[in-house]
Amino acid sequence: MLSRRAFCNCASLALFAAASGKAHAAVGECAVLTPALQKSVSPADAIARLQAGNTRFSSGKTINCDLMQQVKETAAAQAPFAAVVGCIDSRVPPELVFDQRIGDIFCARVAGNFINNDIIGSLEFATKVSGARAIVVLGHNDCGAIKGAVDHVKLGHLTAMLTNIAPAVVSTRTSGDRNSKNAAFV
Repeated sequence: MLSRRAFCNCASLALFAAASGKAHAAVGECAVLTPALQKSVSPADAIARLQAGNTRFSSGKTINCDLMQQVKETAAAQAPFAAVVGCIDSRVPPELVFDQRIGDIFCARVAGNFINNDIIGSLEFATKVSGARAIVVLGHNDCGAIKGAVDHVKLGHLTAMLTNIAPAVVSTRTSGDRNSKNAAFV
């Protein structure tokens, strides 16, 4: 005989398994991760969830959940299964690109999606303190920050920020001009 707690834990795991698989149950696909469920996610499972979400996004078959309900359910605690380092570019919001909801992923965004001590500290928090199971770096095409670094743009604080990208620009081999008009180089 299962106790009520054991039954609820089994039911929660079943809902999570349905949410992370290819077939989705109406209730499970919108379930907010708890710390116990988060611990059951392997790094490979976390990547698979993001890939499945990206497939849904790309095919126009995203899952729509009651986001206000998720706000309420995550108000006291969070248990994201992954962390994403992405660019500030408005065309690639990680939650949408990976079809995730409130409480599912940590996002660290900076133009050019590079890492520095602040981003590394945030990722340490996400993984070591809050239990995220994987880190993904989300790149994209036609990045304005990369173009700015390639063209050595000088503008206030942007100049200092772009110096974080400069080593990659310098080490990248290319045929043709080393400027933002060379799409292959960018």
